[in-house]
Amino acid sequence: MPSHVFGGPFWLGDGPIYTSLTFASSPSATFSLSRVPVDGNGRSAKTPWVADGMYSGAVVIRGRSLRGDGKALRFRLSAVTAERLELQAPQSPVKGDYSFWPTAMIVPGAGCYGIQIDTARRTQLVVFEAT
Repeated sequence: MPSHVFGGPFWLGDGPIYTSLTFASSPSATFSLSRVPVDGNGRSAKTPWVADGMYSGAVVIRGRSLRGDGKALRFRLSAVTAERLELQAPQSPVKGDYSFWPTAMIVPGAGCYGIQIDTARRTQLVVFEAT
């Protein structure tokens, strides 16, 4: 991920889709829930997503606890909250442009979580810890 895109080295993933844990205080994939606003039975963490300008097509994002307790992450885009986030990256007419989606991720509590990001090109997994 080029360092000039929306905040530099705090982006996670190896492309073509990247996410940022905006409540993290370092590039590590760990953040404290104590700074994240309460939202129902979880915490609503700002979670922006970007797509490399060379990628166009569907993006499907979902996540869950890696403890085996069945707790799913939920994602909010506009007024819609769901366990599955579906995005569409448009073809960029300018090299170096990125698609950007400002979302929130509802984290049900402390623990280790995995986010699966599916595109037409590949599937990737981003793991983070909420303490």
